[in-house]
Amino acid sequence: MADTEYFNNGDYTINQDYYSLTVVGSNDTVRTNNNDVTVGFDGSDETAFLSNGQVNMDGDSQSVTVVGNNNTFSSAWNNDTVGFTGTNETAFLSNGRVNLNGDNDSVSIAGNNVSAGTSWNNNTIGFNGTNETAYIQNGRVNLNADNNSVTVVGNNDTVASNWKHDTIGFTGTNETVNSSLCYINLNQSRAEITVNGNNNAISSAWSNDTINATGEIVTVQASNCWINLGSGVKAFFLTGNNNVVEDANPYTEFKIQGSGNDIDGNNPPKGASATTYDPTADLKNYAQSSASTSLLADMTKSAGTQSILGTSSAQNSSSIAQYDPNMSLSSAPGIAVVNPDTAHSAASSMIYTAKN
Repeated sequence: MADTEYFNNGDYTINQDYYSLTVVGSNDTVRTNNNDVTVGFDGSDETAFLSNGQVNMDGDSQSVTVVGNNNTFSSAWNNDTVGFTGTNETAFLSNGRVNLNGDNDSVSIAGNNVSAGTSWNNNTIGFNGTNETAYIQNGRVNLNADNNSVTVVGNNDTVASNWKHDTIGFTGTNETVNSSLCYINLNQSRAEITVNGNNNAISSAWSNDTINATGEIVTVQASNCWINLGSGVKAFFLTGNNNVVEDANPYTEFKIQGSGNDIDGNNPPKGASATTYDPTADLKNYAQSSASTSLLADMTKSAGTQSILGTSSAQNSSSIAQYDPNMSLSSAPGIAVVNPDTAHSAASSMIYTAKN
C-alpha cells in the first residue's frame, strides 16, 4: 500500500509491514515499529523512526535524520544530507553529506564526493567511491573497492582496505592503515602514522612526520621525517632528503634517492648504494624472474569486500554532527605519489637476485 501526504510539521505513524508513505513538506516526523516500510521525503528537516526500512529523498538540498538500525537511504539528487543514529546503515548518494549521531554507529556509503562526519567515538564508515572525506576520530574507515579515494580528517583512526590502488589521505595524527598496494599521503607536519601491509607507497610533503612501516616492501617519498621500519621489511625504497631511518632488520636492502639520509646512524646506509638509481634496470631483471611474477600475482589478489563493523543498539539522539563540509580530497596539499606497482617490481627483482 502506498500513500502521499502534503503537510508541514506533521507526525505520522505507520502500523503495518510493507507500507509506503511519501511526505511532501518540511519538519515532518514518521514513526513505525514495523518492517519493510518505505518512507519518501520531499522537504527538509525530516525525521524517520524505523528499522529494517528504506528512506528516499526526492529533491536537491534536502535533509533527514534516520533513527533505527539496518536502514537503507537513497538519493539520486545533489547536496542532500542524511543523519543516522543506528548501526548497519547503508546510504546510496553522491555529492552529499552523511552524519553519524551516536557512539558505535556504522554506515556503508556507495557514491562519489560524499562527506561523512561524526563527533562521536568508535564509529565505522565504509566507502565505495572516489573523492570521499571522513571527519572522524577514534573510529574506523573501510574502503570497499579498487581505486577508491578518501581523505580522513581527525586523530586516532584506523583505515582498512583489502583492495588495491586505493588512495588514502590523512589530516591528523596517530593513524593506522592496514592495506597493500595502496597510496598513502600525509597532509600535515608532525603527524604519526603506522602502515601495515605490503607494497604501499607512503608520501609526505611536510616535515617532522613519523612513519612506521611493516611489510616486506616499503616505498616512502618524504624529507625531514622519521621513518621506522619493522623487522619484516626486506626492501626499502626512499626518495627524499635528511630523513632519519631506524631499521629493525639488519638484512634489509636499500635503494635511496636523495642526500643527507641517516640510516641507523650510518650515512651512507648499509646495503645498497645511497645514490640515484635507475628503476628500469630492476624492471629488466624482474621481467626475467618467474619467482617475482608469482609474488606479484599473490600480492595483488583481491580479498573481498570489507565488512562494516559495530553492532550497537540505536542511540536516541537526532543531533547533527558538526564538521567542516568544505574540506575535500582536492583541497589537500599536492603530493607526488610513488607508484607501488613500480616499486614492487623493482623490489621483487632485487629480492630474487639476492636469493640467487
